[in-house]
Amino acid sequence: MPQPDVLVVGGGAAAICAAITARRAGASVLLLERAPAGERGGNSRHSRNFRYVHEGPSPFSAGPYPETEFRSDLARVTGSDQDPALLRLLIERSADLPDWLLGAGVQLQPVAGGGLPRSRKTAFLLGGGKTMLNALYATAARLGVDICYSANVESLFLDSGSVQAVHYHLQKPNQVAGQVAGQVAGQVAGQVAGQVAGQVAGQVAGQVARQEAKQHPNSRFKSQLEQAQRFHQSSLIGEQGGPRAAEQAAAQAGVKGTVQAGTQGTMQAGTQGTVQAGTQSPAHWAALSSWQGDLRPLEGSGSQERQRNENLQIVHPGATILCSGGAQADRVWLRTHCGACADGFINRGTPYATSIVLCSLLGQGVAAVGDPATAYLVAVDARSPADDGGIVTRVRSMHAGIVVDRYGERYYDERADTASTRYSAWGQRLANFPGQIGYLILDRQGLQVEAPSFYPPISAPRIGDLAQQLGIPAAALEQTLDTYNAAVRPLEPPFFAYPMRPGITFTYHGVAVDASLRVCHQEHGPIDNLFAAGMLMAPNLLSRGYLSGLALMIGLATGRAAGEGAARSAICGI
Repeated sequence: MPQPDVLVVGGGAAAICAAITARRAGASVLLLERAPAGERGGNSRHSRNFRYVHEGPSPFSAGPYPETEFRSDLARVTGSDQDPALLRLLIERSADLPDWLLGAGVQLQPVAGGGLPRSRKTAFLLGGGKTMLNALYATAARLGVDICYSANVESLFLDSGSVQAVHYHLQKPNQVAGQVAGQVAGQVAGQVAGQVAGQVAGQVAGQVARQEAKQHPNSRFKSQLEQAQRFHQSSLIGEQGGPRAAEQAAAQAGVKGTVQAGTQGTMQAGTQGTVQAGTQSPAHWAALSSWQGDLRPLEGSGSQERQRNENLQIVHPGATILCSGGAQADRVWLRTHCGACADGFINRGTPYATSIVLCSLLGQGVAAVGDPATAYLVAVDARSPADDGGIVTRVRSMHAGIVVDRYGERYYDERADTASTRYSAWGQRLANFPGQIGYLILDRQGLQVEAPSFYPPISAPRIGDLAQQLGIPAAALEQTLDTYNAAVRPLEPPFFAYPMRPGITFTYHGVAVDASLRVCHQEHGPIDNLFAAGMLMAPNLLSRGYLSGLALMIGLATGRAAGEGAARSAICGI
C-alpha cells in the first residue's frame, strides 16, 4: 500500500482540519478515525460554537473581541501558565477561523438571524457540530484525503527522534455492528443485572450485618447495619441506586463485593472494543464477579486473535499528526487516576476517546503535560446514556432551587453561583457527593428558569412523595427544605426534581509540544515528524477551568497549524 506523506490519527475537528490543510499544501494524507463513519468526529459532534479573537465587527459576532480581553478571560479561568508561543499561535490562528471555515464549506449563524443567543466572543455553527463535520469531511474527500473509519491505532514506534511506524487494526463492518449491538445489550443487561445484583447483594449484606449486630450489639456492626439499610433504600431508576448502593452496603457490612453493573448500565460494554457480536455482555460477568472478587477481562478466542492479526496494518508516514483527544471515555484509566468516584461519571462525548495513543507515547518517554487526576466535569442528568449524550443532558438551574445528596442533605449556597462557571463547579461537587449523585429540587417558579431539558423532571405534589420517588429519606428532605424556606424563599408545591451526576467532557492531561506543535520527548526534545493538535495537546494551554467555545477554538486553530507543519516536514524535511 502506498505510504502517505502525512498520517492523521483522529477524526474530530482538529484532525479533519489538519488533513485538509496538509492536503492543500500538496501532501498525500491518510486519516485514521477510530469511530465508524456514523459516529465520526469525536466530541466535535456536540459542539455548537467556537471562540475567536477579532478586533473589529463581524457578521457572526455581536461586537469586537480584542486580544487583550481574550488573554484576560483565559487567565481568569485557567491561570497564566500557558506557553507564550503557543498562546500567540492560538490567538493568531483564531482570527481568520470564520473565513477559513466558510471556505471549507461550513456555514455559520449570522448574528442578524436571531436564532441563537447573541455572543460577542464566539461564532455559532449553523446546524451544529455534525453539520460542520459533514462539510469538512466532504471537503477533505473532494481534495483527495484518504479516510479510513473503524481504524484502531494501538501503537507508535519512535526511534532516533522520529516516528518510524504506526500500527492500527481495521474493524470489519460486522465487528462494528457487533460492538454497537454489544453496547446496547450491555446497557440493558447492565441495568437489569445491576438491579438484581444490587438487591441480592444489599439483602445478603444486610443479613450478615444483622446477624453480627445481634451477636455484638455494641460493636461496629450496629452502625454498619444502619448504613447498609440506608444504602439499600437509596435506589432510583436502576442506574443510580441498586448496584452502587449494594456495593457500598456490602463494603460497609464487611462483605467483599465489586458490584459495578448498572452504574451507567454498560459496565464498559464496547468501550474498549471488547464486545463482539455473539459474546455475553460484560454486565453478565460483572454481576457474577460480585461474589468472586475483581472482574478480569475475558481472553479472546484463538479465532478472534487470528482475525485481529489479519487486520493489523502498518504504515510508515513521512509525518504524523496526533488528534486522538483525551482519555475521558476510558473507564479503567479514569478509575486509576481519579479514584473510585470515576465510576459515577457519565461521559458526555464520544466513547472512542481512550488512553491508548497517549499511553503508547508516554511509555516511550514522551513528555506529559497536565494533571491526569483532573477533568472538566459538569452536572448532567443522571438518566443520561453512559456515553455521547452531549449538551442536551446538562442541568443548569441549581441557583433556582436546592441541591441535596442521597440522604437529603444540602451542602452549598446554590444562589451564590449564577455565572457560566457554575456548570463546572457543580460537576466537581457532585463528584464528591456520596455515590456521585445529587438531586436538584425545584418548585414551579424554579422550573420556569430551567432550560428545556431532554429528560422531564420527576414531580410530586408533596415533598415527602418526591422523596419517596427519589429514594431519599423523607424526614431528612423535609427538614432540609424547611430550613431553606425559613432562610431564603419558600419553595412551594408541587415539586420537581432532576437527578444529577458529574458529566466528564475532557481530561486535563496530554503530551507536551513546542511552538511548532511538535511532540516533545523527555530526553531528546521535539520529535521531528510527530505533531499533536486538539485536546491531546490542549493542557499546554488549558490546565484547568474552561471558556465557552475554547475547546473547538483550540482544535480548529492547532489542527490547521499542525497540518502545515506536518506537510513541510514530510515534503521538505523541515
